Amino acid sequence: MKRLAAAAALAPAALVLAACGGVDRDDRPLEELEQLAFVPAARLVLVGYEAYPWAKCSLDRPLVFDRYEFSESRLAHYRDELVDEPIQWRSVNANATANSTPVLDRPAALSLADARAVAAARGMRLPKPHEWLHVALGGRSEGFPFPWGTRSAFSGGNTLELSIGGPTPIGAFEGGRSRRYDCYDLVGNLWEWVDGHVPGYDDDWVAVEAGTRRYSVLGGAFDTRLTSIYGATSRGELVYLARTQDEGYRSPTVGARMCADAEAYLREHAPRWRGARNAPERVGAVGRRWGRGQGRFALERLLELMIARGESVDELGWLLAGVRR
Repeated sequence: MKRLAAAAALAPAALVLAACGGVDRDDRPLEELEQLAFVPAARLVLVGYEAYPWAKCSLDRPLVFDRYEFSESRLAHYRDELVDEPIQWRSVNANATANSTPVLDRPAALSLADARAVAAARGMRLPKPHEWLHVALGGRSEGFPFPWGTRSAFSGGNTLELSIGGPTPIGAFEGGRSRRYDCYDLVGNLWEWVDGHVPGYDDDWVAVEAGTRRYSVLGGAFDTRLTSIYGATSRGELVYLARTQDEGYRSPTVGARMCADAEAYLREHAPRWRGARNAPERVGAVGRRWGRGQGRFALERLLELMIARGESVDELGWLLAGVRR
């Protein structure tokens, strides 16, 4: 029954997610844009926990943020940047079969060093903990306990309760999509590296060598139980769905998603969209999706200012036209 429930949770749209390995060089910059969400600047401090510095998850500038966990097929474009060989997933379920060439696009397992290297090659970076949490908490001033809202739901992500035993294709759980930012798999599938540390539910048993920097992985994985993004210890202290790891940690249950400051990213990448197939229509479609969110006014204003300065007037004009539709 659990497997039937897991299958029912898979979104039909996810079943047609194409692997990106065949994308040609001119198309890649626009294909990258199509994988991103726009996250406006906003205040977010968890109500009842204001005394804790890590309760402050506000953004002072807008971001572009990966909608999906960074995937195996996209990793193929960045092999030269890797410090180590990619981590190979092997089944943790005796009844499952590991498949090194999945039909659908699974998240890539990455070390911290490799996640940073790939992010830099994309003109991006790993999110700070408060940035990742801002998106996962829904951007509301008080924060949602789950990316999709206030109620626990086994259809929200690939967690231990479903007994799948390994990572599922990116974006498979429509019920777990962050409604505000259109991001998937923020709970379950693979833990995700962030560039910093916050207290986590499981910190008590995680050993970190003395003298090494501590980093957090957030969001849980296919082998962890469904848990809210934040909660309180028995002493009332704020903790997150996070684990502490040292910078050398490698695991097939840990991957990443990446982000960038929106204005800097658009300035650098917009000139490269022109060479892609059907560029005006595709950029406009991204603008329509971004414009449906709470940050429409901020996005419109940002694009107007950049265009007024003469920056990528055509390309950013396509994006602005989509926002206004």
